[in-house]
Amino acid sequence: MAGLSSIAGLIVSVWVLLRVGRISRNYLLQARLPDLRKKLRAHRSKLSTLLGDYPDSWGEMQVELQMCDATLRSLAPKVDRAGRVRVRTVEAEMARVCGTAVAPPRERLREIYSSLAGLEQEMDNLIKDIRWRPGA
Repeated sequence: MAGLSSIAGLIVSVWVLLRVGRISRNYLLQARLPDLRKKLRAHRSKLSTLLGDYPDSWGEMQVELQMCDATLRSLAPKVDRAGRVRVRTVEAEMARVCGTAVAPPRERLREIYSSLAGLEQEMDNLIKDIRWRPGA
C-alpha cells in the first residue's frame, strides 16, 4: 500500500510541477508579449523604410535584422511549440540573408518583411486570446 501511495504522490507532484510551469509561462507571456510586439513592429517599420533605399541601405539593414533577431530570440521561449517553430523559421530566413556579404535580392528581404508582419499579427491574436483565458 505504501508503494502505491508513493507512486500516486509522485504523479501528483509531477502534475503540479507542470501546471506551475505553465502558469508561470502564461504570466511571463502576458507581461512581455505586448512589449515584444511593439519592438517587432518598430523593427518592421525600420526595415520598410530601409527597403525604400535598397541596396544602398544594406549595411543599416543588416544591423536592424540583427536587432530584430535578438527580439525574436527573446520571444521564442515564451510562446507555445507552434509559435516557436514560426519564430525559428523567420530567424533562419534572416540568418541566411545576413550571412552574405553581398546585398541579397530585394525579394528575399520583402519575404522576411512579410514573415515579420505575419508573426506580428499572430502576436496580436495571442494577446487577444490571453485576455479570454481563464485566470487571465
